[in-house]
Amino acid sequence: MMNFKLDEIHEIDEEETTPPNEDDQSENEAHVPYGFDDNDESEDANRTADASEEPKDDDDEYDGDDVHETVEDLSTLILKQRISVPHFNQNEEDNFAYAEAVMAYYEEKNYEVAIEKFDQAIKKEKRGKRVIQLVDNEIVAKSLYWQAESYVKTQDIAKAIKTFEYLVKTCKEHYLTLSAQRRADILKEKQS
Repeated sequence: MMNFKLDEIHEIDEEETTPPNEDDQSENEAHVPYGFDDNDESEDANRTADASEEPKDDDDEYDGDDVHETVEDLSTLILKQRISVPHFNQNEEDNFAYAEAVMAYYEEKNYEVAIEKFDQAIKKEKRGKRVIQLVDNEIVAKSLYWQAESYVKTQDIAKAIKTFEYLVKTCKEHYLTLSAQRRADILKEKQS
């Protein structure tokens, strides 16, 4: 609950509270009735119609140059600074082999190197973790998935299927297991 205390009472000037006198129109203001005139109850239709019209400018017509001027004006509002988005999260950056594997797969399209680096990344994660932690290990799951995709790119379908199935078996709770199972099933169908 809030308690309010009035410390001072200000007197209000009479000028502030006195309503303006409607008869006091300045000499510059002219009363122009629109529509009905209160004095004689007649309507000035011309004055009513003219009041709503806006004056026309020569600039109202579209000439096409306005678009370029507008784009140039807006271009000053666009940020000139690039925003960098990290390619990897902190755990992925710490595993250098994983970072190299991703670069080899996506940027260099060197799938043999990617397979080797993904294998190194998996081994590094296994050395530092217990089996329970590997189940939901992001790097292991991603490495297995993209290693299998690298096998597909190099036309080693048997190893790709085996890697996808290993991912499904070892990383049961990871979101990539659904895709890995689907990819393994599709590759098995194509192979038979």
